[in-house]
Amino acid sequence: MTNKSTVASIQDPYIIELNHIQLAIGQYLYPVIFSLGNIGTILNIIILTQRVYLRNSCSCYILASSVTNLLIINLVVLFHMIAQVFAIDPTKTSLFFCQFRQYASHVLTLLSRIYIVLACADRWTMSLTSVRRRAFSQIKVARILIPSIAIGWCIISIHIPFYFNIINSKYFKANDRKIMPLF
Repeated sequence: MTNKSTVASIQDPYIIELNHIQLAIGQYLYPVIFSLGNIGTILNIIILTQRVYLRNSCSCYILASSVTNLLIINLVVLFHMIAQVFAIDPTKTSLFFCQFRQYASHVLTLLSRIYIVLACADRWTMSLTSVRRRAFSQIKVARILIPSIAIGWCIISIHIPFYFNIINSKYFKANDRKIMPLF
């Protein structure tokens, strides 16, 4: 009995069909995500920048998350859409752009999540009986935490761009032992 491993070749009809399905989903779904995402986050920002909401620390955290999500949609999703739909991928030719896109994607998604967690923590501390712990739920604390966390994560994640390189028009994540393709 011999051990045979089946490896899908490039000519396999199932692989070709899955590639066509992925391309079709990208062509139709990315523009919808891009459009509705921009509309939703812009409406969030318009609503949350009204004077009534700017006095609430939780609203400030959600506003910071909405601004971060707007950046994610217009940086990350837009360039994925351009690469998928129009087959224009600057990450294959520009090392700076390849590294910047990975760095921006990493930092912005982290910040968006952290701001939502801070909004939840803000509402939790607001419901506590201890006056000292309720002091966290103030607008001046939010105005200090939002930029501090953004600067902190930008510094902590500075190593991300150094792990990516372009080899034969494909971007790779460099490991200590070998180079592995990302997608």
